Amino acid sequence: MPALVEFSVSPIEYTDDKGTRLDVSRYQYKPYPKMLYRKDGQTKIVGSAEEHAKAGKEWGDVPVKRPIWDTRKPEVGFTISDFHLSFLQAHGFEMSSMDEAKAWFEGLNDEAKEAFLSDAASWMPEAKAETRRGPGRPPKDAA
Repeated sequence: MPALVEFSVSPIEYTDDKGTRLDVSRYQYKPYPKMLYRKDGQTKIVGSAEEHAKAGKEWGDVPVKRPIWDTRKPEVGFTISDFHLSFLQAHGFEMSSMDEAKAWFEGLNDEAKEAFLSDAASWMPEAKAETRRGPGRPPKDAA
């Protein structure tokens, strides 16, 4: 995280945390393009005030602070997502909804929940695995 900067007498120069004086007199503020944020975490870039207005009130100028997910916080408990449902389905579990996955998950003890979340965290869906190996490379199990 960058250190706070100390502004000099001139508003076009400032000193960074290493004592280096920086001249920003050539910087000119431009309001667009600008990044917009939604409460669900989506982002978009708009190029004009018209696009900004068209985006609607659900888009704001400031990102929403989202809590960092930590499965080990006892006050929060364990949680699963669509990713975990995909993991279960890829490993032969016949589940078609998050409700089924959550019911199955709730039936596990804390040790089993932790093991499941750990296994799922290291799993990579096949589509992503193909991309990760790179173009022109055969799948791992191809002979």
